[in-house]
Amino acid sequence: DFSLSKILRMEFMYSIGFRNCGVVGCLRKAFARLRAPSDLQKVDRVLRSLAEVWWRQHQRPCVPGMFAAELSADEAGPPPGAEVVGAELRRMLRGPGVLQQLLLS
Repeated sequence: DFSLSKILRMEFMYSIGFRNCGVVGCLRKAFARLRAPSDLQKVDRVLRSLAEVWWRQHQRPCVPGMFAAELSADEAGPPPGAEVVGAELRRMLRGPGVLQQLLLS
């Protein structure tokens, strides 16, 4: 599925950047820059793209010192009651499809 609309949707999501975000943070960032579609099928497509981009951005190995604040936050773990973010969230999920389901819930 490499339609022009999917390519544009994915590039738009890449332009936002979701490093070290959790589920709620992702939704806030994405929908601060995008009006939510009224059609549920379109919402599903947007969230599928968001989940794929988030997953890919957390798949890349970190260059030492590049994301030092993110690494230290991930190593310490989230404080009680805080949103699980970044690498910690990725470790808890099987794949982008699971993240998409969380985004839809």
